[in-house]
Amino acid sequence: MTQQMDLQEMSGRTILITGATGLIGSCLIKALIKQNEMEKLDIRILALIRSREKAEAVFGEAYHSGAVKFIGGGWSNSLR
Repeated sequence: MTQQMDLQEMSGRTILITGATGLIGSCLIKALIKQNEMEKLDIRILALIRSREKAEAVFGEAYHSGAVKFIGGGWSNSLR
């Protein structure tokens, strides 16, 4: 079963994606970046990462483009 999501409904909203450098998170972020560019959706993407180096490797120039706001975090930085 395949369902299509109408991303127009997400226009102007903010999405937080955890596990941004993982397989699913990175594919989702790349798809959102592409749709934002193509359809001018103005979806703000916040991406939770554990490693800046890995995020740079996974996202390349998109890491520095400002299309996504990367936030460092993870279980090792848990609240106390």
